[in-house]
Amino acid sequence: MSIIYTGRKAPLDGRRRLTAKESSQRAKAMACVRSPHKTECQGQVYIGLFYDGSGNNAAWRQVDPVVNPKNLTQRQRNKHSNVAKLWDAHLEQERNGYFSVYMPGVGTPFAAIGDTISTLTDNAGGGFGFMGADRINWGITSLFNAVHSYLTGSNLIESDAQRVLVNLMSSQMLLGKEGVRRWTMLTALEERLAKVVKTHQRKVKQINVSIFGFSRGAAEARASAHWLHQIFERENGAFELAGVPIRIGFLGIFDTVAAVGVGDVTPVTFGHMAWGDGTQSIHPVVEECAHFIALHEQRASFPLESATGRGNVGYPGMHSDVGGGYYPGEQGRSMPAWGPSPHLSQIPLIDMHFAALKAGVPLLTINEMNEKQRVAVRKSFSTDPRLIASYNNWLTHNGIKGADVKTFTEAHTKQYLRWRGMLHAQGKTQLKSKRFFKESDKPGQKDLLEADTDLGIYLRSWRERKKANATVAGWLNERAKTVLNRVSPAGMLFVEDGKDPLSDWEERFLKIMTEGAQPPAGCVTLFEDYVHDSRAGFRILGKHEPVWLTGGYGRFRNVFVQSDDYSNMSNIANESLKAVKAAGDAAVTYFQKLYGYTVSTYRAARRKVAATAKAVAEAEKRLERQAVATYRETSRMIVDGATRAGHEVHDAGVEAEKKLDRAVKTAKNAMQQASQEARLYYQAEKKVILKYAKAEAEWKAQLEKRWREEEREKAK
Repeated sequence: MSIIYTGRKAPLDGRRRLTAKESSQRAKAMACVRSPHKTECQGQVYIGLFYDGSGNNAAWRQVDPVVNPKNLTQRQRNKHSNVAKLWDAHLEQERNGYFSVYMPGVGTPFAAIGDTISTLTDNAGGGFGFMGADRINWGITSLFNAVHSYLTGSNLIESDAQRVLVNLMSSQMLLGKEGVRRWTMLTALEERLAKVVKTHQRKVKQINVSIFGFSRGAAEARASAHWLHQIFERENGAFELAGVPIRIGFLGIFDTVAAVGVGDVTPVTFGHMAWGDGTQSIHPVVEECAHFIALHEQRASFPLESATGRGNVGYPGMHSDVGGGYYPGEQGRSMPAWGPSPHLSQIPLIDMHFAALKAGVPLLTINEMNEKQRVAVRKSFSTDPRLIASYNNWLTHNGIKGADVKTFTEAHTKQYLRWRGMLHAQGKTQLKSKRFFKESDKPGQKDLLEADTDLGIYLRSWRERKKANATVAGWLNERAKTVLNRVSPAGMLFVEDGKDPLSDWEERFLKIMTEGAQPPAGCVTLFEDYVHDSRAGFRILGKHEPVWLTGGYGRFRNVFVQSDDYSNMSNIANESLKAVKAAGDAAVTYFQKLYGYTVSTYRAARRKVAATAKAVAEAEKRLERQAVATYRETSRMIVDGATRAGHEVHDAGVEAEKKLDRAVKTAKNAMQQASQEARLYYQAEKKVILKYAKAEAEWKAQLEKRWREEEREKAK
């Protein structure tokens, strides 16, 4: 596993400066922007692909009358992510070879690919990564368009045809075979582009690709490098696309989360399904990689995908404190009065901007942002002295040395949990007296109070059960005898006295939160002023992550490295059995039942769509053959048309367009039918999650009832 460190101290003005050598290299690279007609500048095409995170979309007017009463976009609310900010800073001069493409995050509307944020795509996109493959393929096909546009001034495929093509080649979670479809269609596009490259008077000498992503968008960015490499050809030691040398010069990603399909929220699922399967290593084709990791994130739904051996750097805060996405003042952190962009995520933003500049990515420098027409971009990259001082103070005094990713993130999480435990121990009056609570909006206050209540319930339960441990020697062997003959859908186990003795894992977290010295003052200041409570603000189908299932605050973030094997159900079963081994034979029985329930639900849903899937697959094959045949026939007719009358070529083109229109309509109908059947699968998954939530509520009610009975007994 890679060794990870925190970043460097931030300059007081928030501006990293290139060395003399780096400045010289950038000046040479950017000379083509200022003098595009130089001979050595002609033929260089730069394209930046920007994959935003789950729920992140700079242009989205999220409907929420409480927190967004003016119906503003995320950019207007200063809530847009670091990926969107970097996209704003990328040069866009298509005639001179500078292109950029932005893919909004899953769970948000992306009309270009047909994601209109219906109930299905909102829940499935945000929860399961639905239509993530469509976003990856939109970026890849846009690369073809960029090269064609540089040569001819027009796209290789127009938007409507591009959408249909992308939908056809993308995975619909259950239908499979997307790899074959994708390769077939992309190679057909490559053949068309290669002919234009070969015959056009204007030439392309090299294609320079940079890719950015956050959260699931970072997972999409990684996958896009893998899928691009599949269609590269090797020529004289270099990679080529359509006969043109191509390089992926930079991959800049924030806190990768590869939760595709059913995520890491349950003990039997790991989130590496569909397009997340086998695509999350940093592909060797990537020349330089920077991966910025959130050191205090805990949520089970956001497991970290490490970048083994490639540029892991840790930053303080939660997932969106690193990748961006909080609005100023949310939960009383990063208040608007503190600066134009007071977010903690500004620190990793300016560091990623700096790393990309050094790698030759054509982004605006801070000086170039100061020009009048770029005021909005400059605001997005601003920092303030209070933020810089707080970050540098934390960096100096947290006292944690570099280590492997798992050890390093756990050490920082312990400091955060000790602060949380101390804050809770002083009671709700203390929480309500804190500046961040008093300055938070009402929804934020509600979330913070609910989260603190949940924490209190489990701390109290842990303390009581720890006392029980002293009188229940050998409880693990006895447990199998005392378990009632009942296992709920969520797998809750009940013992005769109602007090399940404390596990070693729970006792460890009880100790972390209730014993030991207070974290350094620099850490406490950062936690109170800038670090959000991501668990308090996150809900699945309106509910917080089930504490009894995920551990709530009593857990460390799960970290995946590329040597982990999580690609099939047998491995999932093995991981489940290992995870519950220490809990005894009774717990093993529960997990086997839950595993069986999950697999049977998955297979039942798959059987329901099998017939339609087969029909869709056959329709897709026909459409693929028709599309390729149409493209080849059109190309042949154009070449032959040089010796024929012009009207024959024109008539043939019109007829080809009609055929393509009919194919598009047929494809739309097929995809609609497939999406309808796929909905059955997501509904089944929702039922599983709802069963978890119902079981947790039932458990809490019984726990609170028992406490009230004990209080009445004590009162007697």
